[in-house]
Formats: sequence, C-alpha cells, structure tokens
Amino acid sequence: MGSQTKTKRTWFLIVFGAFFAAPALYVLIAMLATPFYNATRMQFWEPVEAKLLSSEVKYFRGDSTLAC
Repeated sequence: MGSQTKTKRTWFLIVFGAFFAAPALYVLIAMLATPFYNATRMQFWEPVEAKLLSSEVKYFRGDSTLAC
C-alpha cells in the first residue's frame, strides 16, 4: 500500500468517525450539563410557605390506560 493511499484512508476514517462522534458528544454533553446546570440554579431558590389543600391517591391494576 502506498503512502498516499494510506493517508487517504486515514482521512476517510477520521471524517467517517467524526460524522458519528459529533452527535454522540453533543448528546453526552447535553445529558451531563443539564443536571449540573439545574442543580446550580436550584441553590438560589427561595423557600416559601405552602399549604396542601387536597390530595388524591389513585391505584390502577392491569394494562388499561383509561382512568376511572
């Protein structure tokens, strides 16, 4: 194999790999950065008083998705 052919193959593999690596890195960074960003924002939340007015517990058994 010649040096020029080897160089072309190397560049092809780099571009081909980048085609898949770029979206994967974006998803990885988005999945890691979002929780850290939210955690930093939550540190500055002000506590407020609240009163629970009502609560209801529903229990469903089976595969029906219709609420009764």
